[in-house]
Amino acid sequence: SSGINAEYGEEAEEETSMPTSWVEEIVLPLEDLQRRCPQGKKTVLYKQAKYEIFAEYLMADGMIARLTEYSDSALTQPVKCMEWFRHRVDKLETRETNMVTNKVTEAYGPGRQRSLRQHVYYSNQTGSEATRTMD
Repeated sequence: SSGINAEYGEEAEEETSMPTSWVEEIVLPLEDLQRRCPQGKKTVLYKQAKYEIFAEYLMADGMIARLTEYSDSALTQPVKCMEWFRHRVDKLETRETNMVTNKVTEAYGPGRQRSLRQHVYYSNQTGSEATRTMD
C-alpha cells in the first residue's frame, strides 16, 4: 500500500491505533445541563451586593437572575434590585427597583401588546393618585 509519505521512503499506515482511555466517560443529564447550577439556584456574595442565578423555568414568574445592591457590607440595607426574566407571556425582560425612592422601572421586549417598552411607577403609590409612565 502506498501512502502520502511513500515518496520519502516511509510507508503510511492505513489505520491509526489509539490507546484506550483510562478515564470514564462523562455523563451529564440534559436536565442538569439546563439547570445551569446545583438545585437550580446559585448565589454569589460580593462586598455590597448579592447576585442570584436561577435555572430557566424554576421560578414561577420567569426570573433567571437578580442582583441586589446594599448600602452596607453586612447586606442588611438593600438600596437597589435588578431582576432579569425570560419566557414570559407579557414579554417582561428586566425590572429595576430603587428601594430608597420606591421607583420601579420595567422594560419589555418586542412583541408586547400596544408596543409597551417601558413602565415606570412607584410601589408605595396606589390608586388614582399613583404616578405612572408608560412608553
